[in-house]
Amino acid sequence: MNPLNDYRLKEVLTKIVENTYTDGDLLHFIDFLEKIASGFLRFLQMNGKKIALSGGIAPGDFYQIAIDCIAPLFQRNGKREFVVLRKYFEPIFASDGSIDDLKLFIELKRLVIRSTQQELIRIFRERDPEGARILRNIRNAIQKASDLLMFENMSRNYVISTLNLQDPVLFQQLKNKKIDIHYPIIQEKLRRDLPLIPAVDLKNAYLGNYSPYKPFPALIRNLLKIVSAKTAFANYLTVDQIVYLTKDFKQKEIPFSEFRNPVFTETPEDTYQKKRLIEIQQRTIKRISDIIPEKYGHKADYPPEVISAFKKALINYTENYIQDRKKISHFHLLRASLPSLTFQDYRKNYRNAFEYLVKIVRRELSEEATTIL
Repeated sequence: MNPLNDYRLKEVLTKIVENTYTDGDLLHFIDFLEKIASGFLRFLQMNGKKIALSGGIAPGDFYQIAIDCIAPLFQRNGKREFVVLRKYFEPIFASDGSIDDLKLFIELKRLVIRSTQQELIRIFRERDPEGARILRNIRNAIQKASDLLMFENMSRNYVISTLNLQDPVLFQQLKNKKIDIHYPIIQEKLRRDLPLIPAVDLKNAYLGNYSPYKPFPALIRNLLKIVSAKTAFANYLTVDQIVYLTKDFKQKEIPFSEFRNPVFTETPEDTYQKKRLIEIQQRTIKRISDIIPEKYGHKADYPPEVISAFKKALINYTENYIQDRKKISHFHLLRASLPSLTFQDYRKNYRNAFEYLVKIVRRELSEEATTIL
């Protein structure tokens, strides 16, 4: 007996496409999609993906995350039509009217997994904007570097370099997809049968070489060089490991919190440090005021109100950074000065310029802070 018969996939999907479904049909269908999404989330967690923000994840949490992940599939218009499902399945029914439940299940599973992956990325960006920026920079660095390669296996992303394979020809064949990552000689060179290097070991090995001014490709190459030399572990890294280490290093770039005396009695040194911090902030703000008009003031894309918003947002960023406040995403910082700004508009028109300015500010703060540490 086919267990899919219990879910009446073809019958329910036909009703959804034709907009003749009942509430019972809809609940039945949502329950089925939730099971697919929950199963995929468990699969990701079993393979090392961190689904929860911290610690473990309770069984009931999978249900809520799965519902959030499939929610975009149930967008409706004014006629109560499910636009996403209808757009996806209407051509399928039109091309094959005799399609069975098994083929529909395969199509549905593909759609749910794609939606789940996209929503997990969105959730990750919302809960960890700093990590999302680092991940984007890592992906861009790998894509542009000729000696770095990212590959996916069991829904997890891994990174290698020519150093790990020690064979440039083999590496290029792999990068050009002429051979597969499961090729026996590659499996052997990457030591796929060994465990990943623990994060603590990797961090301790790299601490002496870390510099906040090194570009991402150099950071990735140095990390891969470490694992290449440690023959007791796999000869590659996961993207998650690189993100975790980069975040950990960046959080310690400027220990402004060290300037605060844990005892509430203010000492002359505290007074001096506070004065210096104010001076740092003022100099940085002055530098911001000089850079923005010089760099972007002549561009028609950035009218005076946008230039002013850049300045206000960067001043707020400086204050948050020095006072060690809770981190706010770059988008939300800029939107505080441009209330009508949407994320799509920010990403298309402002992100590159604003994040470049933030990078300059952070670098100057780092350099200034080292003078009073």
